[in-house]
Amino acid sequence: MKKIAFLFPLLCNVLLCGYLNLFAQPQKRINKIKNSLDSLEKALVTAPDKQKIDIYNKIAILFPSIDAEDAVRYAQKALDLAQKQNDLAGIAQSYQSIGKVYEKHEVWEKAAYNYQKAKSFYEKLGDKSKIAFCFNRLGVCLSMQQDYTHAIEACMRSNQLYTELKDKHGMATSFNNLGSIYRRKGEHELALSYLEQALALKKELKDSTILASTIINLAYIYLKKQEYDKALSYGLESYQIAQNQHQTLRAKEASEVLAQIYEAKKEYEKSTYFLKRQIALEDSLFNEEKLRHLFEVQAIYEYEKKEIQINKLKAEKQIQQLWIIIAVVLLALVSTITYFIYRKNIRKEKINQLLKQKNNEIIYQKQLLEEQKRRIEENGKVLLKLVKSKQIQLGDLDRALMQITETTAITLKINRASVWKYDAELDAIFCIDLYEHHKQTHSRGAAIGAANYPIYFEFLKSEKIIQADDAYAHPATKEFENQYLPQNNIRSMLDVPFFVDGKLGGVLCCEQTQELKCWSAEDVLFVKSVCQVITITFKANKRMEAEREIMRQKQALEEANQALLQKNEEILAQRNLLAEKNNEILMQQEQLHEAYEEQQTLNEELRNLTDHLEAIVEERTNNLQLANQELDLLTYRISHDFRGPITTMLGLVELVKMEPTPENIAHLVERVSFTANKMDKMLDKMIMIHTINYKNPTAEEIIDWTYLEEEIYNNLHYLIYPTNTKIHWGIEDELILHSDLEFLTLIFQNLIENAIRFNNSPIPQVWVRADTNHHSVYIYISDNGIGIPKRYQKSIFEMFFRGSELSTGNGLGLYIVEKAVQKLRGEITLQDSILPHESTTFRIRLPLS
Repeated sequence: MKKIAFLFPLLCNVLLCGYLNLFAQPQKRINKIKNSLDSLEKALVTAPDKQKIDIYNKIAILFPSIDAEDAVRYAQKALDLAQKQNDLAGIAQSYQSIGKVYEKHEVWEKAAYNYQKAKSFYEKLGDKSKIAFCFNRLGVCLSMQQDYTHAIEACMRSNQLYTELKDKHGMATSFNNLGSIYRRKGEHELALSYLEQALALKKELKDSTILASTIINLAYIYLKKQEYDKALSYGLESYQIAQNQHQTLRAKEASEVLAQIYEAKKEYEKSTYFLKRQIALEDSLFNEEKLRHLFEVQAIYEYEKKEIQINKLKAEKQIQQLWIIIAVVLLALVSTITYFIYRKNIRKEKINQLLKQKNNEIIYQKQLLEEQKRRIEENGKVLLKLVKSKQIQLGDLDRALMQITETTAITLKINRASVWKYDAELDAIFCIDLYEHHKQTHSRGAAIGAANYPIYFEFLKSEKIIQADDAYAHPATKEFENQYLPQNNIRSMLDVPFFVDGKLGGVLCCEQTQELKCWSAEDVLFVKSVCQVITITFKANKRMEAEREIMRQKQALEEANQALLQKNEEILAQRNLLAEKNNEILMQQEQLHEAYEEQQTLNEELRNLTDHLEAIVEERTNNLQLANQELDLLTYRISHDFRGPITTMLGLVELVKMEPTPENIAHLVERVSFTANKMDKMLDKMIMIHTINYKNPTAEEIIDWTYLEEEIYNNLHYLIYPTNTKIHWGIEDELILHSDLEFLTLIFQNLIENAIRFNNSPIPQVWVRADTNHHSVYIYISDNGIGIPKRYQKSIFEMFFRGSELSTGNGLGLYIVEKAVQKLRGEITLQDSILPHESTTFRIRLPLS
């Protein structure tokens, strides 16, 4: 009893100290880390810049125990300072520190990225040891993301470097990681091979730091292979090593695998024992020292319990002492419960912080989406205002481009916006309007050639958008780093190509000076939409020029008509004069009887001349009437065909005014673009008619049939490729024909275009072939289309004739073909097809020279 009385104060003191130490020890460790951080931060005041990089990285390594964000912040400071000094070793060390922080907090993707960056700088320095270390950690991070293929490649590369350096510690670590990765993949034989090599090296070096980890992996593999004796041997060995080295985490893992092995062997009592050991070790990981105090209390309790059994017959004091012991035990139990409550509260606080963080992220994402929606709506209003612009609708190119560049710069809040036109022959782009917001000025005239900037032009020709947040780093704009970028103080570029008639027309260039700009998805979408407006502007400008050309031609025809009328009056006056002369001759017949026969001959010649002149006048009058009829019909049909698309476009503009959503606006803009393209094709036909009527074809040019084939493919690619049309070109280059290439291109293009449009076969096909005789060449163009009914075959070459319900054109194609053939002194006929797979065949006869 005296012993018990003597132990009671000591026991209470131990329990009280243990209880206080339970909560004080983590805080002491944190204070110790903070003291180290304070001393390092004080050293920053007087340390030179070179030393500051090392200090910042040391702070980052200490910080993960407290705050990961602060750790990354300090490592980023080290990185910025190293980059400023161009200290490659400091840059590599900083990226490595950031990787360690993220790996500590299991942010594997960011950890892998920073280890990769560190490796690239160590490679520049030629530090093989550091490169091997980065490869090793990179392999671990990739394996945790289940990217086993690249993880294995990284660890293999690490092992190769360690082997070259003869670093057996590094080789053992890389072998261990390779075995762990193959174990996760389920490739047990390969895993065993690497783990056994790692185990042999560690035993040779007597390296017990990660020996337990390797042996645990071996135990898991033999467990999966159902070789339970080997698995048990390795499991017990790893457990013993972990216990000897006080490696609580490895001991817990060893207990876990031993529990599974005994369960597989159906030794459930031992399995339960190691399962309990696993749970106990998990708790001891939080605070091993506190659990030891509890085990001491339990030992004292057992001792007192035995004393009570020995003296159970003693008096009331013994019972009272028993109550004291029970109170002590209760106090120990209360301490244990308090510890678990404290641990639970810590976990609950972490969960609440995580939930709060996720909630803040959701709020931020919601705000970001609302901001994106607001910007899209604002950009839609700006685009609608541009589309309605009077300058754009009228095709006033210079003013329209000035309005577009100003609107782009103001909307994107940038300093420079410019439109560059592409010249395919010179393979260069020329600035046709540059707006500088800070100067409020417009300029033009700069030029950039593909010879000097091949990569940039390769991006443009491949129809790629160049989104360069850092113009000095993007592969497409890096070529400008010596002249264009520094001369204009440009930091960021967003270049989007635009197209006219299906070909590259140029590029809209958005540039930010002074500072970097991160281009958002809304910025890119807005600039792409502006490029569509630029395309519409160019087409409107082309349409206006065509309308002015039509008016000029009409005026020229009226002047020609007046001239013909004047000539007719002159011919009539000459006829009257001839009649007077004839009367004079008749009056002189009596006096010139001897010259009667001669006079008769002269009179006959005069009559023939008069008749010939009358025939010429009549022919020219008929031609003039026919030309006037065709002009009237052409003017009426052009007005009618243009009125439909113009009415459609005006209706679409009114719909755009009433449409509230950007998605529907984009659809309406596509409709406007489709209608404009339809009008553009009508203008192309009018230009063809003008070419045929007013150009005299030459017969001195030798036709290059290969060039003609390529020209047809280029002009009709928008029909050929979407319909998967097969064109069988059977004209050889050996065929010599002197003719006009432009007229032949018009003929071939219109006939092949009709063959594709009026074809409902799964695979449309067109056959082109030719043969010759001594005077002429015969060209045959056939297809497998819908054919031409007999009742329409006599009218197919008439102006505006449409012989099919499928026709959506203007009925000028075959009219243009016949006129062009006649100009070349040839003839065109519709023939019966010879081969069974052909439905329509046109034969064209042309003189050889």
